[in-house]
Amino acid sequence: MESKPDAVGAPLAQYSRGMERLVVAVQELALARDLATIMAIVRQTARELTGADGATFILREGDLCYYADEEAIAPLWKGRRFPLPLCISGWVMQHREPAVIDDIYQDPRIPVDAYRPTFVTSLVMVPIRTPSPIGAIGNYWAARHVASLQDVHLLQALADTTSVAMENVQVYATLEQRVQERTEALQQALSEIKTLRGLIPICAHCKKIRDHTGEWQPVELYVQAHTDAQFSHGICPPCTATLYPDLGREGARKE
Repeated sequence: MESKPDAVGAPLAQYSRGMERLVVAVQELALARDLATIMAIVRQTARELTGADGATFILREGDLCYYADEEAIAPLWKGRRFPLPLCISGWVMQHREPAVIDDIYQDPRIPVDAYRPTFVTSLVMVPIRTPSPIGAIGNYWAARHVASLQDVHLLQALADTTSVAMENVQVYATLEQRVQERTEALQQALSEIKTLRGLIPICAHCKKIRDHTGEWQPVELYVQAHTDAQFSHGICPPCTATLYPDLGREGARKE
């Protein structure tokens, strides 16, 4: 007696493999530090999750859909921009829900002229960050294909994880910029600080200081050259009494 294929077990096994691949992608996305790395991970993972012939990574730019990256058996639309209302990725972002299309030529949401030069017959498109979409992920097939509910779930889970990774990259970039700015400010402050360190050779009699060239300088000139300090000259009372004794006696008589 021949054993019949397990109609339930095969899809479950496929879904299980998809979940395992998704976990790997989640770990990779958690380590991503720039958008280019995120897009590379997503475009490859998207194809592997569903067995698609192509995948695109679309970003929303105001009222435009920007096809930022792709991985496919033939060129699609990388680098091009389309108006949001005239593109299936725009429809997905505006309606905040996936689109599953088994025949692009029978769906009024598809701009047929843009698809005609490509290999695409069927597609699935899911929004990145469903509550407030910032982009979309597309999967494409050359032969007519009806994506399963499990495939859509896997692709949407990838898109949700992608949104978190993109937000993390923005936070990381902001923190990195702040660190850079503070580091530059600190370096600038340090460059403006002049300090005297170590042993300074000074004459015990005249108090001149010997500099690194061997020349003896008055202490005020040496300090001014090595710090930001400035001197204002005056004379202290003991020196006044020594140098100008008459001035001291005149002051006493006036008192």
